[in-house]
Amino acid sequence: MKKFVLLTSALLSLITTRLQAQVILQDSFNYANGVTTFVSSNAFSTGLWTNYSGANDSTINNGRLEVIGSRAGDIFRPFTNTPASLLFASFIVNATNVVNGSNYFAHFSSAPTVFKGRVFAVGNAGGAPNSWRLGITAGSSSNPQTIPLDLATNVDYRVVISYDTNTFTGTLWIDPVVNTDPNKVTIDITTGAYIQYFSFRQPTSATTAPGLRVDDLYVGNSFADVAVGTAKPATIYYQPPAGPTTNFVGGNLTLSCVAGGAGAVTFQWQHAGTNLVDDANTTGSTSNVLVLVSAVATQSGNYRCIATSTTNSVLFGSVTSIVSQVVISAVPVPPTFITQPVSKTVYTNDTVVFSTSVSSPGNVSYQWKSNNVDIVGEVGPTLTINNVTAGYSGSQYRVGVTNDVVPNGILSSNAVLTVLNPAAVSIAFVRTLVDPATFQAPNGSTTPYAITGTVTTFTNITTGNTSSYYLQDATAGINIFASNAGTFRPQQGDIVTFVGVVSSFGASGLELAANTVIQPYTSYSVTGSGPLPASRTIPFTVTNTYGYAYVATNLAGSRVTLTNVFFVTPGATIAGGAVAVTNASGQAFNLSFFALDLDTTGQILPTFATSVTGVLYGNHPNYSVAVTKFSDIVAVVPQIPLDVSFSGGNLTFSWSDASWSLQSAPIVTGPYTTIPGAATGFMTNTLSDQMYFRLFHP
Repeated sequence: MKKFVLLTSALLSLITTRLQAQVILQDSFNYANGVTTFVSSNAFSTGLWTNYSGANDSTINNGRLEVIGSRAGDIFRPFTNTPASLLFASFIVNATNVVNGSNYFAHFSSAPTVFKGRVFAVGNAGGAPNSWRLGITAGSSSNPQTIPLDLATNVDYRVVISYDTNTFTGTLWIDPVVNTDPNKVTIDITTGAYIQYFSFRQPTSATTAPGLRVDDLYVGNSFADVAVGTAKPATIYYQPPAGPTTNFVGGNLTLSCVAGGAGAVTFQWQHAGTNLVDDANTTGSTSNVLVLVSAVATQSGNYRCIATSTTNSVLFGSVTSIVSQVVISAVPVPPTFITQPVSKTVYTNDTVVFSTSVSSPGNVSYQWKSNNVDIVGEVGPTLTINNVTAGYSGSQYRVGVTNDVVPNGILSSNAVLTVLNPAAVSIAFVRTLVDPATFQAPNGSTTPYAITGTVTTFTNITTGNTSSYYLQDATAGINIFASNAGTFRPQQGDIVTFVGVVSSFGASGLELAANTVIQPYTSYSVTGSGPLPASRTIPFTVTNTYGYAYVATNLAGSRVTLTNVFFVTPGATIAGGAVAVTNASGQAFNLSFFALDLDTTGQILPTFATSVTGVLYGNHPNYSVAVTKFSDIVAVVPQIPLDVSFSGGNLTFSWSDASWSLQSAPIVTGPYTTIPGAATGFMTNTLSDQMYFRLFHP
């Protein structure tokens, strides 16, 4: 294991000898390129990363873990040794694109959904453009304590975190040398827990793919166990603008740089070679963002920033930025557009944001217009329109910009708004949108589709403030999944119109997903009720019989029936999860049950069922029949009456259940043979003097 390369004898004295050191997990992610493998819920393979949710959006790319996807799932790795109550981890993180929002991407965990020491990527947290920051929460909070250091994209940072299960405390460092270097500490609002795993996940919607890449993970029982690699020298990653940058007297001007290094990183701005201090016209002189406030002419000149790295107050190195030339002009300057509003195409109920940016001295004012008419109250650089309807389509939006140093302003070009209704399609059409090889939905799909069908599952099959049911129309079936939908609980047989985007998630397979909070163009509503779609009898060898492509596009998500079902564990109590079954030939299949389903949970499995009906559940290559109503397990064959009428020399046989076959025999004891093609209403006049008939259920 590599130690830090320290440059002074003073620094050498800061490194303490390891006491009871133990590295309990190390991973360089030197695996073959490709996605991680989903096993099953709560299934972990010792020594291997496992995609818990089954989203298959965790990828190894040239020796680094890269997690992408709109509904990313955690990947877990268990510890091979028992950890202490105080646990440390370190890894490299690199943001390949600008980070947006605030989402966690790494954490300890005591169970698949119990997180401790969550590390957040936080966008737009500092003052430097295109920078991001790192923060931590001890437990489930979404408000991280953020280290006040702007970070750059495409730069490796060594993250160190700890979690103490006795004090419920999480601590975060960035590129530290010793544990007294700058850090952020957060205390859990709940109790601690025994830590069993380390996990990564993509901060959903936080970055543009490929997003965050991580590498070189260490987990140990001390800070020294995980403080690996070469200490980073002071480095400037984003230089201030070379200029000349011209601003008008009285205006504000911002200069920034982004730098890093080992331990604590401090900044000092200079003007004409002299250290600046904050005053009435200057703020941020000792930060990475310098602001000239109500600028005066004497502030013209050359600026530069010095970044210094220290650890335990010992100098580790410093670096000076390029010179940034600033001109504070007394000549009146009108505003000019840097970016103008652009035309947008959105869907009904969506939120639209038009924006502009300008370069201008002095105080700037804005006025947005719709079809050249001022919009009252819209006097900022952005215009937001919520819940757009078809009536907005074709409208033109522009903005007028003025400042207080010239009498006339400027007017932007028009941006045209187009509003579309989501296409109403069949479920079979949605199923054609999958990848023909993996049968997964395309990553990052945002196009909404509207489908209408009948709810075929008896209960909600997901937890929390979400909703998951199966919907079937005349063409196919599919899972519908709604986030922030705690009140959406349709009944089996309800007719639902659902507007969502195509997605694939875990064991449930292909779905249409809706989230009205972040995707306001999605929706769901019950519009009526009706009979359940007829189920289709399938063989236990359904994928071998029909092929994966046919099953994925024609059968998956629809109501199906297995016949002659023998339960491998008769007498067991249903508690959710998979149940193995076979047929008389020994061919195997699985049934799936859900702990939330009170109609099946607690029921006792029979030894045999003539039929089991449910939804063909899952995704390539794993399918099962999901049963959400116990009466769909038919353990006793009902007797179906056979009606016979005689007219014109013909016998006509009628019965009510098409799954029964008509058989005949010359004597009452048989043998009986099935009459080919005989269905209810079967007629015959070719009888011998004596013939016997019966109904048979396979």
